[in-house]
Amino acid sequence: MIIHLYSKEYTRRAKEVMEIDNSLKSLQNLAQCYNGSVEDRQLTLKEIAEEIGARDTYRQARTLKAVADPTRLKIIKALSQHELCVCELMLLLDAQQSAVSHHLRILKDANLVVERRQGKWTFHRLAGDRLKTLLKALDELE
Repeated sequence: MIIHLYSKEYTRRAKEVMEIDNSLKSLQNLAQCYNGSVEDRQLTLKEIAEEIGARDTYRQARTLKAVADPTRLKIIKALSQHELCVCELMLLLDAQQSAVSHHLRILKDANLVVERRQGKWTFHRLAGDRLKTLLKALDELE
């Protein structure tokens, strides 16, 4: 009950502070909350804008999108253990060749998986150790 009342009071105060007619007024209110100047907040916002606008953001989003699919995540986990061909992945995933190849194409386009040809066989493996680090981080989130 105390938390609920606090939330209502916080919301009421936040609405009072944030009633603004333009973004500059909002920035001034925010600067007051942080006991700083508007110029300091503008500088901070500029730095944040440069960071989130970096070209790496697109690449990172593409990587996360590629990893976000459960089947692709299984493929990544399997390839983190050993280099495998499509037929082995088909058996592990109980999936059709076309589906496995489709998922591998997405992972290759995101530069997460590389392939090696040996005669008529193509073997797939993770591109570097960065995905192993990501898998460890995902395990820690659970």
